Amino acid sequence: MTAAPAIPELGPALGRLTGPGTGGLAAARLGLVTSLFEAAAAARAGDVTVLGPAAWRARWEAGVGAAAKVVAAEAEAALAAAAAEARMPARLRNALPLSETEQRGIAARLGSEGAQFLRALEGLGPADAPGWEERILGVTRTLEAAWLSLESAAEEERQRWAAEAARVRQWRRPRWPALLLVAGLLGAAAWVGLALGGWVPAGPLAPLRDWLLALP
Repeated sequence: MTAAPAIPELGPALGRLTGPGTGGLAAARLGLVTSLFEAAAAARAGDVTVLGPAAWRARWEAGVGAAAKVVAAEAEAALAAAAAEARMPARLRNALPLSETEQRGIAARLGSEGAQFLRALEGLGPADAPGWEERILGVTRTLEAAWLSLESAAEEERQRWAAEAARVRQWRRPRWPALLLVAGLLGAAAWVGLALGGWVPAGPLAPLRDWLLALP
């Protein structure tokens, strides 16, 4: 009978991922770490499938999804603040929230940072294979590197959307409607002057023109 594999302590291999943090991506990171500690406890109780490749992949994808939601929410908040500062009308502000395609793009760019981690999972092998415990630690260390890369990619996303928010902040109400109105008023005033002076047909202003012209 094959002995159950020893489940190593994952904390040291997770490195900086176990550090404290608030706001931003900290909640997503700590959620990922917590799920791994819970999986290690379940594996020590006899269910080693929770440390299989599929389970690791699912946790990574969940972490990426949580991180992408954070970044998307931050981007939308920055855009909304910029629109309010620029006094952008509601019909234009309503078009600012990120589309599903843009949100999926953020998730895809963040998730791509896990390529090396996903490759490491392919070599994990079954729990009863020799060296499995060491490979688990290797996968855990690779996860740390992947998540730190994801955080760097998230910062690039923030900068990208900050630039977009800066463009929104520079929005100014188009001047052509006001210019058109002024031009129309000036044109109307000029026509009234010419009509009352008898230079052009007065139309409905004819009585007033005749009265003015009859003045001594």
